[in-house]
Amino acid sequence: MNLRGRHSTPGSGPAGHGPGGGEDTLWRPSDRLQARLNACLTALLLLALPTAAPAVGKAVYDTQLHTVRAQAADRHQVTGWLTAHPQGTPQSLSVTGARLDDAPVSWTDAAGRKHTSIAKVATGTPTGASVRIWVDRSGSVTDPPMPVESAVLTGWVAGGMTASALVVLSLGARAAVAAVLDRRRYAQWEAEWTELEPKWSRGPSS
Repeated sequence: MNLRGRHSTPGSGPAGHGPGGGEDTLWRPSDRLQARLNACLTALLLLALPTAAPAVGKAVYDTQLHTVRAQAADRHQVTGWLTAHPQGTPQSLSVTGARLDDAPVSWTDAAGRKHTSIAKVATGTPTGASVRIWVDRSGSVTDPPMPVESAVLTGWVAGGMTASALVVLSLGARAAVAAVLDRRRYAQWEAEWTELEPKWSRGPSS
């Protein structure tokens, strides 16, 4: 309760109004302002969530899908032969979880030209075994093209992260509004106390 007898927290009715619809005298102007700003932030959040999050997710999906199609058009598989047994510890894992090593392979392209390069092959593949490798249009060994599922997953993740960011921003804005208004309330309380404290100190007899 502040020094003028008004309660320090909003009343039970909607912003600035009592249960009967009239003006709630327990609400300070800052309480009504805070309630209205919070209502606006909630409305903005409810409008933004079903529009911004799907829009961002679709934009990211479209971008990734373009990459998927470009890689699929640029890359193709050829059959090569392992020219030496891979040595050392596995360097990476395939999408299926198989351990892969870097090893020298050779292959012949459609024009009859022979190529030799380093490619990732399953650990334990014997020398001379045939292996399937991905190459681009220039004949260089490359990674497999991105699967469509990866574009879908990336789009969903981007949409979810956007929704989460909107919620966090809304909560942060509400906290910032409360902090600013609380500083004003504390300053008002201090000014009121400075004005009334000397009168209370003198007592009724004075």
